[in-house]
Amino acid sequence: MKGIVKEFVTPEEANQLRSLRQNKSVKIHDLPDGGISSLIVERLKGHIPDLKIHDKSYLRIEHIYKGHGWHVDTGSNNHMPWCTYGCSIMLSRDYEYVGGTFHYRDEDLEPDFCQLVWHDSKTEHMVDPHQGVRVVCLIFI
Repeated sequence: MKGIVKEFVTPEEANQLRSLRQNKSVKIHDLPDGGISSLIVERLKGHIPDLKIHDKSYLRIEHIYKGHGWHVDTGSNNHMPWCTYGCSIMLSRDYEYVGGTFHYRDEDLEPDFCQLVWHDSKTEHMVDPHQGVRVVCLIFI
């Protein structure tokens, strides 16, 4: 199961998320009420069926040049068995980077600025390496 939501966040919200500390995971239960991160999680509930926040669910602002090889979100060693959905919100505009194509086995995506891509944790996917600044908000629920 997977989905795409265009304009999931506003440009202003994307910039707020992008200003958060990069490459550091924050547990969703530790997010301050009313902040941009908690707003995003509340919005997800309107788009993902049967969404349940786990104690270990987390959000991460990420910028990693090397991409991610083929994987599922429960991990190759079942390191996130609690994870039911993985989500990615594009926080960079297309002119800021080259590469970084998001792949499913049956589809390739070039997520637009402010767009949400989500899938169940058993859906295999990957992201190509990129050049430039490609920042995403990753959420594992």
